[in-house]
Amino acid sequence: MGIVQKVLDKYDNWGYQLKNKGVSRIIQEKAFEYGYKLKFKSIGVNHTSFIKNVEESCAKATHKDVVRNEASYFYYIFKGLKNLAVEYSQLSLLDFGCGSGRILSVGMVKGFKKVVGVDIDEQSAQKAMHNCKILQEKGFTTPYEVYCDDATRFPIPAGTNLIYLFNPFGDKTMKEVIEKIISYCRGNRQDVYIIYYFPLLRHLFDATGLFSTIFSSQYKNKNTDIIIYKIGAEDNKFYFS
Repeated sequence: MGIVQKVLDKYDNWGYQLKNKGVSRIIQEKAFEYGYKLKFKSIGVNHTSFIKNVEESCAKATHKDVVRNEASYFYYIFKGLKNLAVEYSQLSLLDFGCGSGRILSVGMVKGFKKVVGVDIDEQSAQKAMHNCKILQEKGFTTPYEVYCDDATRFPIPAGTNLIYLFNPFGDKTMKEVIEKIISYCRGNRQDVYIIYYFPLLRHLFDATGLFSTIFSSQYKNKNTDIIIYKIGAEDNKFYFS
């Protein structure tokens, strides 16, 4: 089991959450979770919590470092979007490790320009596609695409200006994804925002010197709960230490 998965498993423990988040934060999370689950359920959309085929997915992955893809709390999805100074209608989203498509669904409901999800687990990708299709049938017109692929092989779609992450893989894959983001920005002259929830591998972004932090907040225990980076198209150097 990789270090990222070990930390996530510990974080998922109720006692750990109570100690490190505090009662007030937990209540906020649960209220958002309950409310938005009901809203999506009322229109036929259901988001499963996490994939179970970790071993199978790891076998397909380039670096064998797939992490069990737990769903992001709605509280943090909306917290990230609230602190992003871009109109929803101008956002073209890519979610690496999209699972059953929570943020894709939010993007469609909020009228994003486009949403794209990629997940190496085929069942998760199919579920995300199904949820997006239901939303489209209900009248939400945001174009969507969902792919079953490895993040190291998947090309960032043209026009993407927002990437969402919740630790879907380990450091080897994350390094390649960061290189891919930088290359994309240069080649497409495109500024990109990254919303990174529970950023266990933020040091890999910080090590490049290219990602500016535009928002960051913390749990009760002072650990970062969410960070928003921006990388500009003009950045032209990149080295890992």
